[in-house]
Amino acid sequence: MTYIVVSPKVGTPGDEYTPAEGINVAALLSGGFIVESTTIKVKSAKPKSSNTADPTTEATQSDEE
Repeated sequence: MTYIVVSPKVGTPGDEYTPAEGINVAALLSGGFIVESTTIKVKSAKPKSSNTADPTTEATQSDEE
């Protein structure tokens, strides 16, 4: 099982935490200092392109009226 540091009190947040022998991992987990690592990598969401029409612009009328 791998763990990820959440609190700067136990390491650099985001780094993998490897507990030394005798460390109470359950207490660190319940205290919110570390979290269990998941094996599923989540990709960050890409920003959507802004190719949509501006709703405030008015449609142009043809000269055929």
